[in-house]
Amino acid sequence: MRVSQEKVDVFMQYVGELIETSESFNLLQKRIGSTSSNQLARDFKDINSGFNQLSDKLQKSLLEIRKVPARNLVQKIPRMACDLAQTLGKSVEVVMTGQDVQIDKSMMEALESPLNHLVRNCVDHGIEPPDKRRQAGKNETGAITIDISEAGDHVTLRIGDDGSGIDPDKIRREAVRRGLATAEQAETLSDRDALQFIFRSGFSTAEKVTDVSGRGVGLDVVRTNVESLRGTIDLESHPGRGAVVTLRLPSSLTVLVVHGMLAGVGDQQFIIKVEDIYEAIRPRPQEVVTVGARAECLHVRGRIYPLIRLHKLFGIETTFTNPASATVILAHTRDKYAGILVDRIIGQQRAVVKDLKGRLQVLKTIAGTAILADGRVGLVLNVPGILKECLSG
Repeated sequence: MRVSQEKVDVFMQYVGELIETSESFNLLQKRIGSTSSNQLARDFKDINSGFNQLSDKLQKSLLEIRKVPARNLVQKIPRMACDLAQTLGKSVEVVMTGQDVQIDKSMMEALESPLNHLVRNCVDHGIEPPDKRRQAGKNETGAITIDISEAGDHVTLRIGDDGSGIDPDKIRREAVRRGLATAEQAETLSDRDALQFIFRSGFSTAEKVTDVSGRGVGLDVVRTNVESLRGTIDLESHPGRGAVVTLRLPSSLTVLVVHGMLAGVGDQQFIIKVEDIYEAIRPRPQEVVTVGARAECLHVRGRIYPLIRLHKLFGIETTFTNPASATVILAHTRDKYAGILVDRIIGQQRAVVKDLKGRLQVLKTIAGTAILADGRVGLVLNVPGILKECLSG
């Protein structure tokens, strides 16, 4: 029996509405429990618990229907890489792991072009010619690795090589030459931040233009494609030893369900994904410090957290301006930490994230919207985007 993908997608939308209803029931359960302890309240709690479990199982089962093995995505890559390497007078071997990981079919179709481009970059830019590899004490055959893994609600793809890597200092010099940063700014950038220039449109450090790469196009498109899938892209480089590009993507494109912390600022409510939260604290007055006469920070247990005031970021009224009277959510990404100031923590809930529409799509600080348990609309924060915007420069 064949079922069209469109019909499965519609069914997934219904499941999203079911989860929203489930969260409304959870709120109703709390209200009943706070005003009554009779048998009716206990019965409702038991039934609601079963309803929550059923909605979770239904969502996971439908997600599995949409998935296919990752080998369908990568099976053509070894041949493509070897043919390209032969054209360039090189030799490569492609090692792949995680081919049995299941990936959403629509996600797989969208990833094909970005993945091919990244592998072509490994062959052309990363892997050195055989004579240079011999001089560096390496095997003449370069190694390209593709690792696919799944954890929680995300799929991670790592594409790496054992080639020459990318020199951050070379990136800094090119950024200064192109007027993207001053010499002083480039000097203060960490290696990881300097490498982000690679994803700028038209940016290239290739010494010559080829039909494969070097025209300064491609990686910016790769990043755009990955971000359109609600994913993130990261680059690590070890000059002389190779580079690794990491793509982190949600398991589903049709219905994105996140486990979030509900935070209030004034009369607004925001959802922050639990995975982005390190801790929520009420800082002591002595832990709030000012750096450089203007930059607010928290000094908590030996670590400095730049302070981001959510009410200033979005231009809304707030109840508390003194961090010692409010709540600070210690948030983190892979290489950035910050304290996000909110008025209060309301609780946790599952949220079905809906894409932003129209001009709001350009906002990098918002991941989407969601219907809250009380029927209101809340904004789902894009913590990596907030930290990048507020901490850059």
